[in-house]
Amino acid sequence: VYINNSSYWYNPHLERICIPIRFLGNSIHEVIHRFLLDGFYVAFEGADDYYIDGKSWHKERHFIHDGLICGYDDIEKTYSIRAYDKSWLYRTFKTPQNSFGKACKVALKTVNYSRICGVRVLQDNVEINEKQILNGLIEYLDSDFEKYPPYVPETAFGIVVHDYVAIYLYKQLSGAFPYEKIDKRIFCAITCTPNALFLTGVQAFQIFAVENKLCLGNAVSSQYAKVVKDAETMRMLYASHVLKRRDSILIKLKEGVISLKEKERHLLGMFIEDMKGKMSYETVDKNI
Repeated sequence: VYINNSSYWYNPHLERICIPIRFLGNSIHEVIHRFLLDGFYVAFEGADDYYIDGKSWHKERHFIHDGLICGYDDIEKTYSIRAYDKSWLYRTFKTPQNSFGKACKVALKTVNYSRICGVRVLQDNVEINEKQILNGLIEYLDSDFEKYPPYVPETAFGIVVHDYVAIYLYKQLSGAFPYEKIDKRIFCAITCTPNALFLTGVQAFQIFAVENKLCLGNAVSSQYAKVVKDAETMRMLYASHVLKRRDSILIKLKEGVISLKEKERHLLGMFIEDMKGKMSYETVDKNI
């Protein structure tokens, strides 16, 4: 396996069945139950946080968001949802089934989009593809303003995203746009994102898996775990700024993002050299 995009939609090892909410009518709960009973998780895209008890913006702000349903209780009439909760932590909590259904229908009316997707693994065991991971890490580091120039309307990939997040924070600090219009989830570009802009969590998993397969020890993965932790800490700091304006945090975050970039570049560069050395040795050894 090699992961270069964290979205379940692009993972070749997952089965996906997606249904727009507008085609379900009053059968949304029946379909969700059926998915879960057949061994699927249920990813939802397009649900208004305002109506989902336990979500980050419940009864505070209308915000179209997503998450994962991983179980239900017909006695309590609740769903077990994996998503960002009131404390802005990504974990599992229960929410009433009826309020979830309303959240989807409101999103459909508001942005004309809402759907649920049954998702499950196609096979339990997938072989690690270290060659693809190596090439992916090299490509990830080969990312800068020359490759993804500013003010060009396209998605940037790789380590240059650190720089773009830092620029965004600087623009906030300089008053380039009003506080009310800020991107509330800009740090998802660091911790997790369907667009795979900056995949600290995914990189950590792949480093750990390759270290085990190639017997490289755990020196890099243990240090990289700190990078992931620092990224998550910055996400939480930014969340506090979203909840209550604290411009002083933006300076610290801007500097932190650039520092994180240098740490990641160093660790991934070291890991790439370790992989090259081990893979080259094994190739020579097999040819003897």
